[in-house]
Amino acid sequence: GDVAVRGYGGYGRKIYGKVSIVYDPQSATDISDKIVVLTQASDAALPLLKRSKWVILQNHPDDLESERYLLLVAKAHDLPVIVGATSATNLLREDEAVTLDPQNHVVYRGRLEV
Repeated sequence: GDVAVRGYGGYGRKIYGKVSIVYDPQSATDISDKIVVLTQASDAALPLLKRSKWVILQNHPDDLESERYLLLVAKAHDLPVIVGATSATNLLREDEAVTLDPQNHVVYRGRLEV
């Protein structure tokens, strides 16, 4: 498949969905059945994370706190995630269909066998 974004960590099963880029977790509204792209994960994002089904985290390499936080939430809620997804907000488009492969830390454009 066409690789859109690579991360350096992940958790969960491979899934398919459409992207929703969220810059402010507290103002996000319609994320149902979307793959949420965040730039930071913290307690402020927890309500959004609980409503999410899948998450891509574009955290700064030095932002290990966001990464650890998201991975803890992911394991507690069986939430497929990829962390360290450099430039995800620039490379992915709103409502773009992608396949999230947490085991290989990759986001592919379009639908792959899930």
